[in-house]
Amino acid sequence: MTPQHFRTALWGYTHRRSFKPFFIELASGDRLLVTHPEVVILRGELWEYVSPNERHHVFESEGVIQLLDIPSPPA
Repeated sequence: MTPQHFRTALWGYTHRRSFKPFFIELASGDRLLVTHPEVVILRGELWEYVSPNERHHVFESEGVIQLLDIPSPPA
């Protein structure tokens, strides 16, 4: 994604009326689980993600493939 596309998509996901966890999928195939609106932070030109177990992951917006909701379990 372009930097602007990622910023716009991230803002949309993190500012939903009722926050829901979601994934950021990277070109590497990694999926970053976003469980709180503030776990992804812009640091200069790079993004920093802090996982639930407090591990840090730095990535570029160009490496983002998509943002997606966590699938709901079947009823």
